[in-house]
Amino acid sequence: MVPRLMILETFLVLMMLEVFFMSLTDSSKDISKRQVLEMIVGLIESSDYFLIEKGAVFKSGLFSKREEELIKDLAFSINELFSSFCYEKSAEFLRMIEGKSDQYKKVKIKNIKSPASKESHRKTFGQEVCRIDSSERIDDLVAEESRGVLERARFLFSQLSE
Repeated sequence: MVPRLMILETFLVLMMLEVFFMSLTDSSKDISKRQVLEMIVGLIESSDYFLIEKGAVFKSGLFSKREEELIKDLAFSINELFSSFCYEKSAEFLRMIEGKSDQYKKVKIKNIKSPASKESHRKTFGQEVCRIDSSERIDDLVAEESRGVLERARFLFSQLSE
């Protein structure tokens, strides 16, 4: 049985998406690549990625079948990036502690594991993912083992029509 709160949250997210799509006037019927990316990141950050998987975001008719498939693939890649994100493994963090004492490293690692720090780094990561085509920092935030997923996401993003 699905908890009532989860059903209510899903309903509210679907309503917000409907309002978003309805807010696009007839003169601006198209949604930009950036808006698609922000929508994907927003749904992933709010744990509503399943709405993309189930196709709930495509009910507006704004996307062609080709774009729907691209968006699903892009969302899958971005979800993978979020799932594997660990600031401790990022090049940015590793450079910060490079050549430092073990004591310094332990303190820094302890600091980044605090809930507030994790939330802050995850928020920054989301902002950088929204600029996947122009952000240089995203390369420093993605762990080496996720580099292929980042490149795939960039490629998929580039394939979306403006």
